[in-house]
Amino acid sequence: MSRLIGLSSILFLYILGCAPQFLAVTTGSNGSLISNSDPCPGFTVPSADFTVNSALDTSDAGLNGVCDVGGGVCTLRAAIEEANNVVGVQKILIPAGLTINVTAQLNINESVQIFGANMTTSIVDGGATTRIFTAATNNLSVEFDNMTVRNGKATGADGGAFFMRGGTTTVKYAVFSGNVTTAGGNGGAIYVDSSFGAFNPVMVLQCSRFSGNTANGAGGGVYVTPTSLTVADMEFSTNTSVAEGGALWIQAGPAVTPITIDRVLFKSNTGNSAGAYFQRDAVATIRSSTFYLNSATTTGGAALYTDNVATLNVYNSTFAQNSIGAAWGSFYRGNGGGTFNFANNIVWGNSGGDTCFGPATITSLGHNIFDDPTGCNSVGTDLATDPVLGVFAANGGFTSTLAIGAAGSANNTADASYCPTTDQRGYTRAATCDIGGFELQ
Repeated sequence: MSRLIGLSSILFLYILGCAPQFLAVTTGSNGSLISNSDPCPGFTVPSADFTVNSALDTSDAGLNGVCDVGGGVCTLRAAIEEANNVVGVQKILIPAGLTINVTAQLNINESVQIFGANMTTSIVDGGATTRIFTAATNNLSVEFDNMTVRNGKATGADGGAFFMRGGTTTVKYAVFSGNVTTAGGNGGAIYVDSSFGAFNPVMVLQCSRFSGNTANGAGGGVYVTPTSLTVADMEFSTNTSVAEGGALWIQAGPAVTPITIDRVLFKSNTGNSAGAYFQRDAVATIRSSTFYLNSATTTGGAALYTDNVATLNVYNSTFAQNSIGAAWGSFYRGNGGGTFNFANNIVWGNSGGDTCFGPATITSLGHNIFDDPTGCNSVGTDLATDPVLGVFAANGGFTSTLAIGAAGSANNTADASYCPTTDQRGYTRAATCDIGGFELQ
């Protein structure tokens, strides 16, 4: 059962723009507290160099270190213009309850941190007419925190909400929703460009939600060609790609820093192929995550698609009710060699084609639960008995999850050598851990 923290603490969380479920405390059957590392404890609003106090979209009166369009009014556009005139990271605050309707893209030319006082009520809106932010200068640091960025539109271009060239992109405690690209544009919400290796992009996505974004090209939520990519405690839901990667599209060279995907929910994303996740080249590991109700409408990979020399390791994750419109499988391993390894995963209730498909090998490392192991090269320690998945629900942690049943086949049957330290909710896993993204307590 769960015990929530006191009312005063919940109110404090709302002030910081965080849902109170972040600090759910769970007790075991004997009443003892179960450790919860709480990877998303809430955003601490820092001191700002410029504080926006108007919803207007007006330029600064003059670059003099003071954000002022006249009469003491500081707009977001004016704050960015002033920040562009200063070397070093400038911090811009958007107050709670303020919606800024942007009429033309905001050009970022120096490193900046833009953050809100509330994750859901500090809002920048593109009105479905313009891309919202562009950082076309090489190798900047741009960070979006504790705010909502919505309804951006890149017409015939990449990055519906944000286009970044190289540098470091960080998103924490933010919501990107309803952003789109048209006419083949990639990255419905965010596009990070490496210009074929000329730049070295670094990206961090943490404790944030990407929902309802659409790319007319690839990468419905995010399209990135990184040197380094960390994705943790995230939700990608109802994003759509006309090409590959309904939620996330990744391409990088074999020398890239290994990519980590931890405690992430991919739900109801759709792509022509790679309904949720597409990876070309690079080395990546997905742990303690859930892929639920994703779909590929035409070709391979309802949940996962890897191509070329990609190496993908998937441990202790849950794949349920993903579907595909062809015979290319929930998991598709494309041409060009590479490695696709599976251990301690639940693969149950998916539909359309073989579970695993592709000209290159998909390898089971054991202790997976398959209702249909076709093409997955299953081994003797894999199981075919029901994990007794519960309904999709808020069970604690940043995202909703699919709990497992105590009497199901996932309970205490994983290979401990592959087990991450926490489950998808951030709860500590037992020494003999459970298969899938959820750890029974």
